[in-house]
Amino acid sequence: MEFRTSDLPLARIKKIMKLDDDVKMISAEVPILFAKAAELFIQELTIHSWLQTEESRRRTLQVCRIYFNNIF
Repeated sequence: MEFRTSDLPLARIKKIMKLDDDVKMISAEVPILFAKAAELFIQELTIHSWLQTEESRRRTLQVCRIYFNNIF
């Protein structure tokens, strides 16, 4: 598994992290770690959403279905 490659923009992640006034400096590894965590979260959400949609035999995924079926 390669952590240095990411589909998410690392500069934007770093910029969002710096929005917090308490954050002064960010090491180079932190945005990479956050990007990987976000990718895994998105992947997991997508899989669970697809399974929920398939189980309920629907063609359209709705936010209320994700929330009320304990995906979060």
